[in-house]
Amino acid sequence: MADEKVVVMSMPNEDEQTVIYDLLTNLDVTVHQAGSGMDTIYLLEDYPPDLLILDQDLSDMHAFKLLNELKERVHITKLPILVIADFHKVMPLDNITTLVRPVGIRQLEQTIMTLLKIQD
Repeated sequence: MADEKVVVMSMPNEDEQTVIYDLLTNLDVTVHQAGSGMDTIYLLEDYPPDLLILDQDLSDMHAFKLLNELKERVHITKLPILVIADFHKVMPLDNITTLVRPVGIRQLEQTIMTLLKIQD
């Protein structure tokens, strides 16, 4: 399908990962799941996404470090990035949206739909 959306996601918490994965598949979005920051880098190189979803604290690095690594390896300045965090902290790029836990399902769904430009 020509307008199929692709998301790369790295969420170390399995419960959150499952909720987000289910939400994305219900929106007919293709999801590639990374187990770590380094896996995220490799997936982004192989599957250019329409959205990147990250936990602020990945299993092997902080989201700041990952974003700095990405700036050197893949073009992410126009890629919408959603960071799920325990507290709000300014991230190093303008194209980042941060949601602070606890995040409601409806808020998460609306944010993802907005970032992916999916209509209700």
